[in-house]
Amino acid sequence: MGYLKKKNLPYQFKEGHEKEIINRLERYCAYTERCEMEVVNKMKGWKVPEELFSETLNYLKENQFIHASRYGQLYANGKFKIKSWGKIKIRAALQSKQIEEEIITSSIEGIEEDKYIERLNQLLTHKYSSFKGQDNYTMRNKLYRYAVQKGYEPQLVLQWINSHFSQE
Repeated sequence: MGYLKKKNLPYQFKEGHEKEIINRLERYCAYTERCEMEVVNKMKGWKVPEELFSETLNYLKENQFIHASRYGQLYANGKFKIKSWGKIKIRAALQSKQIEEEIITSSIEGIEEDKYIERLNQLLTHKYSSFKGQDNYTMRNKLYRYAVQKGYEPQLVLQWINSHFSQE
């Protein structure tokens, strides 16, 4: 009987259903914070005519469904707190979402410096404890690559590595 089930096909725009697009996008944006690029990609996926994009985006901005600075702040804090990303990786991700540079800068500055250093310390301490029987050179390289890949500044990582390995 499973073959008789109606497949849930993705939404397709139909001429004259502009209000439905607005309603769907309001729900889409209300579910979680979205940036303008994500909304545009959603409309492209729904095959909405491009001449409706600017009018729809303006409506969503005016009614606070899309707010770039709010999005940047929430994105930066979320990636830092949940995924332990560093400032470099957060900046690159926000740039890829076409967020304005001043919004990116203010969002990243919103991360408290002491918590940032503390998180880097926790990450590297945890990673260091997972190494067993490896020489210092290998451990230093692995720790450095790991933290830089997470988006932390190379000078901060080297500072931690040098202070930790000088104590041994």
